[in-house]
Formats: sequence, structure tokens, C-alpha cells
Amino acid sequence: MGFRKRLHIAVIGSPSSGKSYLLYDMIHAFHNLGYVARDLPLTFPHSSFGSFFYDVINPMTGGMKGTERYACRPENHYGALLARKGTFFNNIVVDFLNIPGEAFKDHDTMDQFFVLRNLLERKGKSLFRLTVWETPAGHRKKLVIPEGFQLKAGQHLSETKSMNKNSYQTWNDISKELYDGAYREVGESKRVTGKYILNHVTELSTDSILLSIKDQWKKLTATADNRANYDDFESVGTFKYFYFFAYCQLATDLIICDRMTDNRHCGDLAEDVCRFMNKMGKNMPKVYLAFRGIDRFLKNNAHLTVTGDMSSRNNIYSEYYSEILLQVQDKSFKGTYVPLPMSVKSHIIQCCGTKSGGNGFWYLLNTATPKQPSWAYFFQRKFYGRKTISELQRESDYALPPHVYFTATPIDYNFSIYQHDDDITRFISIEPGGLKSFVRETCEDMSHHFCFGSLQLLMDILIQNNVVVCSEIIHSCSKELRYAHSKLIK
Repeated sequence: MGFRKRLHIAVIGSPSSGKSYLLYDMIHAFHNLGYVARDLPLTFPHSSFGSFFYDVINPMTGGMKGTERYACRPENHYGALLARKGTFFNNIVVDFLNIPGEAFKDHDTMDQFFVLRNLLERKGKSLFRLTVWETPAGHRKKLVIPEGFQLKAGQHLSETKSMNKNSYQTWNDISKELYDGAYREVGESKRVTGKYILNHVTELSTDSILLSIKDQWKKLTATADNRANYDDFESVGTFKYFYFFAYCQLATDLIICDRMTDNRHCGDLAEDVCRFMNKMGKNMPKVYLAFRGIDRFLKNNAHLTVTGDMSSRNNIYSEYYSEILLQVQDKSFKGTYVPLPMSVKSHIIQCCGTKSGGNGFWYLLNTATPKQPSWAYFFQRKFYGRKTISELQRESDYALPPHVYFTATPIDYNFSIYQHDDDITRFISIEPGGLKSFVRETCEDMSHHFCFGSLQLLMDILIQNNVVVCSEIIHSCSKELRYAHSKLIK
């Protein structure tokens, strides 16, 4: 069974913006779309979706652990080989990475990363070698070492960091880890370029990459003015955020996560990411905005038919989405099942409103939309009726740009909305038999998760990446949802 389509999904947001819960929702949304996770080969570089649940869920409370600051490595994000039930196509490889928004806040750090990237691409030849290590069980590690360096597995008496989550390893740490894991080098090492390292960063040991860059720094920066000082790069956090930035360059999709009840809004983050993408080059990810926490304002609407199937889920989301749009536009509306406070409406407008302010996400959409040859532009406009960002911003009947979603975790397939507990990491429902934890309920049966907004967001990601979505599901989308799924031209 071939897995040809690859999705690298970066989720970016400030602390406590709901990134981990959004990833939790989207894993369930894959299940609701009919995807099944296959067994991962031992050579797969990332942790499994099952490991995600183990890592982020607190089994004592049934809530979600907060995301700790960490030195990011390939095994710190999660992936799967997904196959559609009953089909021999549409099989995909997907991985997610949770990225702190503060990585983009300091422009000096961002700029230094691109200096480093250019150094690796231009001068990273004949400086690095790739070695592959394997355990008796078949687990593999791919390590980058400096040219002329000999790495051996050995037990060291000196204290080691032992895969410290908050900092990267030394060569001694790596050597001891190889020894403790009974790793043996397989095959011959081969010479690789800096460009290879950047293009395969999700497969390689981050610790070994950063150590090799440091060891080869003088050769890498051998310029006439000799201004590239290693300590300057380290002091602004270039190496701390190296993996996050490098991953964003490979990402197929980038989701900005914004908590609606937060005093901060994502407009500035969108502009910072836009600045990053302007420096990236041609291959840019598709971009999306996920507002988190709409469940605080949802009221159950008795006239809605809840059956738990995909059409029902799309119809219900569309009903609420339409009312949110009307309120953001200050238009009258009949429903009262999602009354938004003025502060929340203002928050949404500041993030991505059309008429005044809120240009950050519009700018990001325009940056991420690739410029096409004139013939392709004409063809897509003539036969598909696609529009540019500026046209939509000027003419749209909707208050928001495409690819914007209102997402809520604690809603089950019966559209019961769970409440925030005193323990803010979990959602509960008070039942006659006692308390029910939302996470525990949905982990027992993944179809019990309604995936409000996250399901529609995932459908958009698949559509933008030309992954076929069942026609019955597509036909259940309202005109507002089809607008949110728009393919754009430039």
C-alpha cells in the first residue's frame, strides 16, 4: 500500500492558546473522515498518535497536560500512516508539530536563522557526513557528524544530560545513549551537504546537527569580513529555535491558533509569520486560522438535528458559523444560540476583519498564495471562478477571510457541551451517575468527538492539498463553508 501524499502541519500559537487540544481534535477528525492509522515502521522518525495521547493526557484527572518548553527533536512531534477505510488510494503520511509563537516574535532570531540557512546552503559542502545507527530490534537513528570526526558508542563516567527535554546533548551524551540502547553503526557514512540537512531535518538527530554546525563553524563562516560570530547566533536563540524554523520551511500547512478569550490577539503573530514566509522563498505552506474556545459561548439549539454523521456535523457547524459571521458584521440575526460579547467580536475583527484593522491574517494569506503563470491564472479564474485575496477583501459578502475556523474541543457526538472544571486542563459533564471527563469519553471511542470546527478545518487542509474528500461530505457543506474552503489565486 503506497503512502504518497505527505502532510507536514505546523500549529503555531502563544502559550495556552489551545494548540495541544487542537491537535487532539484533528487526530479525532481524521478518524471521523474514515482514516485508520497503520502500524508504523521502526524507521519512522516521529512518535505515533498513540504516543501523543500518552504524552499529553493526564490519566489521573482526564485532562490535558500543559506543553512544556523543550529542545525540539523529530521524536517530539507526532505522525501516522493513514489509510481510508475501504479504499486503495488517498493514503497519506501526516505529522504535526506544536510550535511556540514566541519563536517568531524576535526578528533578530528569525533573521539570524536565515543567515545560518544561507551559510548551510552555500558553504555546507564537504563539511558533514551522515551515519546510521540501529538497535538489534531495528530502531534507527540518523546522525550528522563533522567531516573527519569519529563517533563511537561508549559508556562515559562523566555526567550526561540523558536526552534532557530543555537542552540539547553533547557528543558524550549521544555516545552514551547509543551505548545504552545497544546501537551499532550500519553501512558506510556518506557525505551530505548543508542543503540536504535542511531538507531532511525531520529525519535527523537535531542534537547531532547543532553539534556539527558548531564544530564546523569556522569553515562554515570563512568569509573576508568574518562577522558571523557563533556566540551572537546563540545569544539570540537561533539554535534554540532552529528545528522549529527549519520545520516551517518544509511544512505543507500552517495553522495559527488563537484563544478567543485571551486579551492578546493573533494579528501580530500573523504579521510575524508573514515576515518569516517572505524570507522563505517559493515553497510556502497553506495557512489557516483556528479560533479556540468558542464552546464558552455556544448554546444548544433544540431545532438542530443531531445524528452524529458527517452531514449533520457540517450542517450544525454551518448554522453556528453563519450566526457568528452575522454578529461580526453587526447584522441582525434570528438565532440566539451563540451570543458573542462585544469584546469577543472585537477580538475576531482585530485578528482578521475586512473593513477596519485585522489585516494581519489577510496579509499572511496573500503571502502564502503562490503567484502563478498567466495561463494558469486565466484558466482558474475563467473555469473555476477563483478570486485573489484583494478581491475577496474588497468584495466579499462575508466578514472574514477564507480558511478561518471557530473550533471547540468539549462537544460530543450528541452535541452535549462539556464545561470547564476547576482544573482548567479538563472538561467535565455532570451526569446522574457522577462526573464524566470529556477526554476519557472520547478516547474510549473516537467517534464520540464532534470535532466542532476542527473537522471542517481538516477538510480544508485535505482540499487544499488535493486529497480527495468523499463527495457526499463535500455536498453537505453550506455556501459559507465552501467559501471558507476557497482555493485562491494570485
